[in-house]
Amino acid sequence: MKAELTTKNDYLYEEWAAVRRFWAIWCPSCCVCPYRRADICFKEARSPYGTAKRQSPRKLGLDLFFKKNGDLPEDTIVFGKSAVLTCQAGGTPPPTIHWVKDGHRIEQGSPDMLSNTNDEAFYEDVVDKEGRPLLRRSYTKALLYLDCITADMEGDYSCVVDTPTRRITSTTSLRVDRLVDDSTDLDKFRDDSEEKSCLVKRSFTDEMSARIYLWTSNRVEKSGATIQLFCRAEGFPKPRITWRTPSRKEISESDPGYGLLPNGDLLIRNVRWSHMGVFTCIADNGSGADTKSTFVYPTK
Repeated sequence: MKAELTTKNDYLYEEWAAVRRFWAIWCPSCCVCPYRRADICFKEARSPYGTAKRQSPRKLGLDLFFKKNGDLPEDTIVFGKSAVLTCQAGGTPPPTIHWVKDGHRIEQGSPDMLSNTNDEAFYEDVVDKEGRPLLRRSYTKALLYLDCITADMEGDYSCVVDTPTRRITSTTSLRVDRLVDDSTDLDKFRDDSEEKSCLVKRSFTDEMSARIYLWTSNRVEKSGATIQLFCRAEGFPKPRITWRTPSRKEISESDPGYGLLPNGDLLIRNVRWSHMGVFTCIADNGSGADTKSTFVYPTK
């Protein structure tokens, strides 16, 4: 787990770094964004040399998109080693992500959480109190852990990004490199032994450190709405997920204004300017811990 910040200066530095990352993603041409209304910055780029108008991402049809254009790069993975695939997408409403290998969905999560509803359930608001649509602008990031690689893991891997109305896919082809000469019986015996060992390691019969495989990295929403921040983890035993506020306070079940969902997600009810900052998701199962951060930006 990341070390706790020990000084006020460290905390303020992380907060400012998060703000800069946020505007780099959502408002790359804005030199100054002094407003609390995200839609102003989306439509108006300001600099010391003047002001330029431009359309918002939603008007340009960017309601679902990958952070990086094109498919995932082709790669070679090494027999017996481990690898991680990364996928990040932005959209309105917040996108969910899952992985597919050769046309078959890859299940992620602890054994008692393996269900499609684990990553498709939404509890947040869709419209505000006046019935007007909310912003629901979000970035989701996903990781696919390939542990103790064997020959059967070679193939086409797709990152599938979904919203209720759209789906986009990015695919990469992975080839397994054995790094041995298969011409002898000894090498073949070694491969068989290593493959059986990998199958045991990949099963849930042994301890596996907690690791977060899907989370919300950035979220923008109108003040007053209820928002849902993703945080999904896997490991054995099943990881316990906790959340911390931007002030580093741990959120409990009894905290008013928050909701902790069974799949690890966090609900923030009546989000307001005081919520602006970095929320931290921590997954821990005694065998290891993992930490991810989400930057939340409430607008007027």
